[in-house]
Amino acid sequence: MGVRKSSELFEKDIKMNQKPKVLLMEARENLFGHKRLNEAIINTISTITNLTIVFPEGWIKELPENVKYYSFEPKHKCMQKNAEQIIKSMECMRFARELDKKMHFDYIFFSASNVFAMVLSRMMYGMHEKRVLILHHNISDQLDESVIKRICFEIYKKKTRHVLIEDFMKHSFIKKHHVPETLVYSFPHPLNVMNQKFQLEYDYTGISNSNDDEWIRKIISKEEQDGVLRKNRIRMLLRSGKYKFDNGFLTVFRGRLEESEYYEIIMRSRVILIPFPKTFKYRISASVVDAFSNRKKVIGSNIPLIKKYEKDYPHICKIGIHMSDIIRDYYDKNQNDAKAEREFLHFSQRHSQEKLEKAFINIFSENAGEFLK
Repeated sequence: MGVRKSSELFEKDIKMNQKPKVLLMEARENLFGHKRLNEAIINTISTITNLTIVFPEGWIKELPENVKYYSFEPKHKCMQKNAEQIIKSMECMRFARELDKKMHFDYIFFSASNVFAMVLSRMMYGMHEKRVLILHHNISDQLDESVIKRICFEIYKKKTRHVLIEDFMKHSFIKKHHVPETLVYSFPHPLNVMNQKFQLEYDYTGISNSNDDEWIRKIISKEEQDGVLRKNRIRMLLRSGKYKFDNGFLTVFRGRLEESEYYEIIMRSRVILIPFPKTFKYRISASVVDAFSNRKKVIGSNIPLIKKYEKDYPHICKIGIHMSDIIRDYYDKNQNDAKAEREFLHFSQRHSQEKLEKAFINIFSENAGEFLK
């Protein structure tokens, strides 16, 4: 048995080109919403590992030269959607197993997974607890909603490594699910700075696909009755899964946005709204990171993510999405721009590329004893 390596020794191994072999893929049908995060992870860990990735053909556009890219996409179709997702996840894990037999990876890093399929993962890869890492997106929230998923998670929670986005999510995960601290890691969500400049067009936008449609219904109803936004000439753009509305000031649309459209709207907005439902608890929103990365203030629902950021960054993040809160914010003359700028800077420093790389060095050095002797 090797001795667990410190981060310093691991960095020395990297300089000597003794890098661990890592496989990165989503153990499920690939989600467009994860694409930019996966790209940031690839760019970061490709500098400290010998990296192999598996994604659909053409999914990753710009790839570091030293990364091996295998194209794969699960194809199974089924009338029952949940069954289809489990089978697709198993297809992905079988593909990973075949690659592992040929290439003998030190680590298999699933950047998304399916709770049911992960139960069988323990039988597919040797030294599972030491080699397999899973990145949690909304799994904690899924466990709140399903007894069966909680039972499945109990089976493998102490037999794999868990990776959370943001340190405070890591601590809440450990406390809530009673997972040993030695099996849980975290990294800061990568920044996403847009270099293009756009003129402001909207006062408030909420264009995440996690928006609470019931809240949007109430906003539409309020505007139809009172015309508050129209009377105050406040322009608001919202994305909904159900509703459409447009009176020239409140615009609600349905459907998917192209990546370029999404980021242009962010840059044309003064404040980003995060009107998420109460079920959005133990996960991070890329929309918040996109906002802070580009010096846009956030107003959101009373959910753990917004409560944490309001505590850390009170001049750039607020709880309160009722119409009265929005009107109050619009006419607030006491906003301290200097303090807001300091908080934007603080957020950027906490989420810098340097911090991101150090977090992944820690993740791999903590596990490196068995492989990097």
